[in-house]
Amino acid sequence: MRYIRKQSILFFLFLTGLLVLVPGYGNLAWAGPKAVTIVVMDRSQIPLEGAMVFVNDSTDLEGISDSQGMVQFSLMDGTYMLFAYLPDHRDHYSMFTVGGSDLELEVVLAPALSWTTTPTGPPQGIGSANGVRIAEAGGKIYMHMAVGGTPGVPGAGALTDFYAYDPDTDDWTALPNAPFGGQYGISTAYGPTPEGGDAIYIIRGYWAGQRTWLARFHIDEGQWETGLDYQIPWRTDLGGDYGGGSGFQDYPRNGAVMAWDGDDHIYLFPGSGYGYLAYDWYRYSVSQDSWEALDSLPHMQGPGNAAIWVDAEASGLDQDYLYVQFGLVPHGNYTQAEFWRYGLTSETWEQMASHGYGADDGSMLAWDGGRYLFHIPGAWEEQPWDRNVDQKREFMRYDLATDIWSHMEYSPYNRWGGWDDGGGMVRVGQSIYALKGGSDVSWAIGDNIAGGGSVPSNKFWRFSIPDETLYLTISIPEGSGRIMPPTGKHAHLPNTEVQLVAIPDSGYVFHSWRRDGQSFGNLPYTTLVMREGTQVEALFVDENTFVPHIPALEPLQAYYTHGSLHLSKLPSAGTLVVFDALGRLVKSWKVLSPGDHSFGFRPPAGMYVIRFVSKKPLAPVKVLVY
Repeated sequence: MRYIRKQSILFFLFLTGLLVLVPGYGNLAWAGPKAVTIVVMDRSQIPLEGAMVFVNDSTDLEGISDSQGMVQFSLMDGTYMLFAYLPDHRDHYSMFTVGGSDLELEVVLAPALSWTTTPTGPPQGIGSANGVRIAEAGGKIYMHMAVGGTPGVPGAGALTDFYAYDPDTDDWTALPNAPFGGQYGISTAYGPTPEGGDAIYIIRGYWAGQRTWLARFHIDEGQWETGLDYQIPWRTDLGGDYGGGSGFQDYPRNGAVMAWDGDDHIYLFPGSGYGYLAYDWYRYSVSQDSWEALDSLPHMQGPGNAAIWVDAEASGLDQDYLYVQFGLVPHGNYTQAEFWRYGLTSETWEQMASHGYGADDGSMLAWDGGRYLFHIPGAWEEQPWDRNVDQKREFMRYDLATDIWSHMEYSPYNRWGGWDDGGGMVRVGQSIYALKGGSDVSWAIGDNIAGGGSVPSNKFWRFSIPDETLYLTISIPEGSGRIMPPTGKHAHLPNTEVQLVAIPDSGYVFHSWRRDGQSFGNLPYTTLVMREGTQVEALFVDENTFVPHIPALEPLQAYYTHGSLHLSKLPSAGTLVVFDALGRLVKSWKVLSPGDHSFGFRPPAGMYVIRFVSKKPLAPVKVLVY
């Protein structure tokens, strides 16, 4: 990258609660694209290798940072959206403008609040064939491999490996192999033995010579039991439209999921193929070792089914329920899925609030043992790259008491998709453990995308369930623009820094923010700190009628003498920041009170720019250090 003679023009962006300098380079008008360098760092100013950077959500404009945290692009003049991700760090997004010169941006990524990628992943990677693979019992996590292979290497096959993970020791232990592997239509669930002990149940769909197979692992004995009844009384006529396919399938299929009801039954939602609509479901009696077909479901099944039992006493509900996220409607029409619950006493279905996202292979539900459910939508909007921040990495929480969904911290980024097919999610204590499924797109050496195939994954992540929650409600006038994070309710820990970016639709411009009904700045990007429940609205106006409001700022009163920087009449607490003549950050101080302040400061002689950042901003000034 070639730097032209530097100008003294300074651009300021507020990124993750820190003031970050964006210097402009060059004083020549270029007809072609400009060189844009983005440097990704953590809060200690250490370069972050492997950070993923997207510009304008484009497949042609993404890159992975090198050992110095650097990514480079060639861009024409214009305004762009910047997205940056890295596991164990929070997402970053902002806007920047290219015009007339090369540009260098510094992006500061804050550590993740609740997700960590530190749990040791399983010895093998699971493949992209769908189904839940993990279940919890006695504080340990049990995993049926079923289908998988070498993590990160395209290609997977049927496996019978069975492991236990101990969160206390962060160790995986190999257990006796399962009696079968599987492809699509696999599921793993906790349930009791007829004698009242703990067990793990596994089921699989179609396999050569036998269409369904059910088995039970006795945890205390450490042995598999295979002589269970697998003759499910499949229903062939449920009132649905069975056009375009084989009519029906008599085995678990895409989206198969099992859920124990806290008593004697394990319920099976067998999922759906793509050539018909399926409303069938069944339950297995542990004590009787027998199956029965149940009445038709209120909603079509599809890939992405997820189900969880919720106990009345622990949750404060009026009865025990099965909460069910029905998967996507088949036929390739990836529409919003629906969320329902089934009263185990009343034996009635009730539709609940939907979160507004789809649910595809790899969709998962977990209950925290009290008031909340957690949901991952799986490989929703399945495509080679997870380009949108509101796509497959989404992680949501559902309030059982209020029937309200809220966005939680996005899952750790995976450069070739989000949760994808397979995987699983369970709760152990105050933590959610999630196993990422295998990817539906393979990749080649050198980080190049290759179409099709399967990339087995052993990525295993932990989410710490927050003890206290503050809600940020974001809204926007319909049809005028969008916001990052998206509209809706978002759950945050106290003192979380939240980045807000307003993106106008064509024909509109951003006007201002309103926080709890009061004006909250007129820059399209800003940061707020969650200290209480907050409502934020972004206002956009027609670009033909917009008259920008440019506030007149009082100048900062600052001067330098004898090794000290002196400030007069600061209006409030804030942060004092010093930049050199090239726009590089030199020093910053926290100012805890209004009034006059002095700071020891002995940099090399030269001209410096002094800026005071607070709720009552002042115009920056230049001071001469001698």
